[in-house]
Amino acid sequence: MAGPTFGFSTIASDRSVNVSTASNSNALLGIHDDSRSAAINSPEEATTIYKLEDNVGSFSRENVTLDLMQMTDANDNSNSVDTSAFKLEKGGSGFEEGSLNVQIRCSNGSAFLDSEYYVELNIVASGSAVTVDTDRETTTAVPIDCTEDTTKTIDGSEDGNVTTGGSAESENGADHDGNIIAGGDVTISSGSKVRGDIISGGNVTIENGGTVNGVVYACGEVTVGNGANYNGPTDKSPDDIDFEHFSC
Repeated sequence: MAGPTFGFSTIASDRSVNVSTASNSNALLGIHDDSRSAAINSPEEATTIYKLEDNVGSFSRENVTLDLMQMTDANDNSNSVDTSAFKLEKGGSGFEEGSLNVQIRCSNGSAFLDSEYYVELNIVASGSAVTVDTDRETTTAVPIDCTEDTTKTIDGSEDGNVTTGGSAESENGADHDGNIIAGGDVTISSGSKVRGDIISGGNVTIENGGTVNGVVYACGEVTVGNGANYNGPTDKSPDDIDFEHFSC
């Protein structure tokens, strides 16, 4: 299991003093790990993982940069998580009135991510006479759930594949020219057509008069109604295609 790391820090001042210990950087820029109380329960939320305090009266919000270096799944160390699925933000009141919060939230491509993650990042704070450049990894794995609880409605106007961490349902008469990828159930309504594949983390229902031209991959059951147009297999799962977003 992954654990906390405290990367080397570089401190540069107008006297050209360079220090490579985390403790000295913390004396200038207070870096308080808040990961123990951090959590994201929905895609819209952000959570604070660090609080930064200016101990020398030299830093400003504008001169702090954050770089997300690595996300490690605490439940699966072999699972490489794309850092672009998350983004870091600066929140809180700022140095002038208290602390500057380092926050993380879900971003593009994170719809299927739901686990606990150690967050490794680089913090650079530049002042008039000193710069702190330090790496940190949270001491606690942060619970992050980017999946959606809502049902995405498909009306046929979508361009390309439809991807959602929740469920998906096509409108009556919708003609979708692409795949449907959903973490939850998928329902193909009467008179609607899907010209691509369906990849579902739940159940798939093709109602009477519904059409699926591709292959249905489902973790749950596949129900094909009378008069539905689907001639493919009903026992395929996302594992059969080594689907990257989730497994059954």
